[in-house]
Amino acid sequence: MNHQEEQQFYKLLRLSLRLTQEFPVDVDADGWRRLYQTAIRQSLVGVCYQGMCLLPEGSKPPVEIAMQWTSEAESIKGMNELRYIKRQHG
Repeated sequence: MNHQEEQQFYKLLRLSLRLTQEFPVDVDADGWRRLYQTAIRQSLVGVCYQGMCLLPEGSKPPVEIAMQWTSEAESIKGMNELRYIKRQHG
């Protein structure tokens, strides 16, 4: 990951945590792919997904990447809900 990609990732993370409302709009499809892969490597897919959802339509990733990200985030959400239910009843 180069310096610019690292900065984009941190900006997305800050947006996700609602520490800022800024995010660069010049991220291309490959940049979004790398951001998604970084989120996976850092175990922050669900957190960064929240930031992606806050972006205006023109700034969001291409549909293919957004669908992958959404699928992964929903899977994480489902697993967390199951763990919560098991903890409540087990």
